[in-house]
Amino acid sequence: MSDVEKKMNILIDEANANYNASRFKDAARTFEHLISLAIKNSEPEEAIYFAYRAADCWKKEKNDMNRTLIFKDIAKLAFNFSAQIAEDIVKKSSKQEDKARALAIAGECFLFIDPITAKQKLADSISISSKLSETAKSDNEKIKFLLDALETANKLANKKQIKDLQVQIANLYVNNAEAEVKKGSPENLQMALRSFEDALEIYDDLKLQEDIQRISKKIDKLKAQVAEYDPFAT
Repeated sequence: MSDVEKKMNILIDEANANYNASRFKDAARTFEHLISLAIKNSEPEEAIYFAYRAADCWKKEKNDMNRTLIFKDIAKLAFNFSAQIAEDIVKKSSKQEDKARALAIAGECFLFIDPITAKQKLADSISISSKLSETAKSDNEKIKFLLDALETANKLANKKQIKDLQVQIANLYVNNAEAEVKKGSPENLQMALRSFEDALEIYDDLKLQEDIQRISKKIDKLKAQVAEYDPFAT
């Protein structure tokens, strides 16, 4: 057992004794000291737990100001710890998809800590997801990775990038739909209809009138085909 761990055990006993004796202010101060020791000892879960205990003490002490500060610290601790763990995943993982996801998590956490770092992490995540989409074998896989990129791009609020990704996704839905139409079975036609409708929803959101008209015509034509097989399908 390290010296830090020994000190923590002594302070835990002291904090609990003060708490049980209703000396909540003293207990809160001890738990706050334990937070810093837990961080020093690389124990994030313990740090969060001690912060919770401190907040509970300040609640019983009816000190809302200190209670508010503790909750702020809990949020900051959680974002810092989450970002650290996510960055470790980026370093250790051999899977690009995991790296993209971890970078997105780290970036989202850094939005509340360091906005400049956040933008870089989120941009790196989008870049990986976009590259994965380019090398994916099927349209469905391409769409999946682009949807991941879009989710991350929304956090950056880059309107041009968001629109570009949406257009790419809509175009892939159209490609997917047209491939299903060529197969010709009722099931494939139903799948094609859903893909066209997904594309139309995006085009409509972007107010791309030419694409809206083009896909609307395809949907009307396809609905008529589907109705020939099953009048209740559409």
